[in-house]
Amino acid sequence: MPHGADRYITFRHPAYPSQSNILLTLQAYDLPKGGLHHETARIACGIVAGNAWNGYFAYSPGGEPVELDPDEALSAECDYYFHVPHPEGSTGQDDVSTSPIYKYPVCPTFRQWVFPHDNFPPSWHRPTPEAPSSYSCPISQTPSYLSFAVFARDGSCRMTNHRDGTQCAHICPRGENSWFSRNNMGRYNLNRNLPSNSVMEDPNNALTLRSDLHGAFDRRVFTFVPKHLDGYKTPHYVSHVLEKTNELRLLHHNASLLPIHEVPEQFLFARFAWAIFPSLAPFLISGSERLLLMDQGEPAVPKMVSAKGCHTLAGSRRSASSSRCASQERKAGSAPQESSAKGADSREGTPPSQYKRQRLSPTESPPSSFDDEQHFQLLKERGRQIQRTMDLAMSRVSDLRGDERIGMG
Repeated sequence: MPHGADRYITFRHPAYPSQSNILLTLQAYDLPKGGLHHETARIACGIVAGNAWNGYFAYSPGGEPVELDPDEALSAECDYYFHVPHPEGSTGQDDVSTSPIYKYPVCPTFRQWVFPHDNFPPSWHRPTPEAPSSYSCPISQTPSYLSFAVFARDGSCRMTNHRDGTQCAHICPRGENSWFSRNNMGRYNLNRNLPSNSVMEDPNNALTLRSDLHGAFDRRVFTFVPKHLDGYKTPHYVSHVLEKTNELRLLHHNASLLPIHEVPEQFLFARFAWAIFPSLAPFLISGSERLLLMDQGEPAVPKMVSAKGCHTLAGSRRSASSSRCASQERKAGSAPQESSAKGADSREGTPPSQYKRQRLSPTESPPSSFDDEQHFQLLKERGRQIQRTMDLAMSRVSDLRGDERIGMG
């Protein structure tokens, strides 16, 4: 396992050779020594496998399913194989259907992914019944009106409760307008009569974030997922960090969001998928041909794509992603290659040793080293200083208002 804060888990496709079977590599910040929420990982793999919600993890190709509850954590001490059962009604006339391990096709990019309107994963239905908002959000008629409507509804950053330095953040990114329209996502809008060139400018597709968090959100550093954390009776939407970070991981990973009453879970799920697909880069650039879901629409038809064709798809995915710089793309493509070079090492297909089943804590991941501990304490102290400053400011405002009332009297 990597040292320090760089904890990740490699998920493999069981029907490809060990030197080229990496499907996804995801950061694992849900346990101090490296762990990832089981259901979050399973749904992420299910998305790239063409919305296969019946998929499961095993320690080896064709192995028995890992016995973990949805809200327990996968350990970063080993790799996992994501299996999908053979589809019902397989004819048995080809290698794909007759092999004991199903060689399921993979959807290569977000823009070719079909939103599962009628096959929405059960774990992603709105987890917590929220009281109706006391504010009736006005229907947005123009893009310029969107920020006003969202700020009026939310009142503050939905992650930090800060009011200063906030911005209106799109959930389905603006750059995916064609995907949004093709998948008829406007059905979840508050205003279903927006013109096609501004169909995404709807309050239901936006929330308020502090400007620095908005930037990280658009760089896919984190996303929002439902998790059932210890101490809560029902699942909550929490921030889930997807990239290696310093402060953001310590401050916000697994932190519950403030109420997002009007935001449909379908938009949050689309955002999660959009953030996951770049992690497919190593699968596409491995130099092997792949069975991919290339056709848009349902049902999509699997197609064997050459190694060159897969490279082209990976390149188009990178050029379409305006939120990632070139250095970040090189990192995304190189880090998993180290894992690939390991081949069938001691991690692959080996259950974690001395691993206890653990549920997630609602607090941020505990520090992993003395440096992290020291950094964490500094951040806590800075937070206390900010709170004292805010208390003093509020006290001063109250004094000034009292002086005004005395003057008016």
